[in-house]
Amino acid sequence: MNKNQAWVLVIGVLLIGTVFTASIYFLIQNTLQRTIEPVESLGRNLSTQVSEILNPTPTILPSPVTVLREVRNLARLETIQFSIEKA
Repeated sequence: MNKNQAWVLVIGVLLIGTVFTASIYFLIQNTLQRTIEPVESLGRNLSTQVSEILNPTPTILPSPVTVLREVRNLARLETIQFSIEKA
């Protein structure tokens, strides 16, 4: 075996080793992703269900017969006082 053939053999073995290592890496990564996916989706679904039960922002459902008569500003912009008359 001459020097050129030896180098081709070394490069070939290194190339095959690199491909094999990359294949194993992506196989393990894919397996871990498929294993962790149900846990992640459980967390997302649980968060959605909790937010549906404990609605973080109050929802005001207007009635068509409600008339807003007056709005008065109090000490700060965040708080207002209003009076409502229902017909």
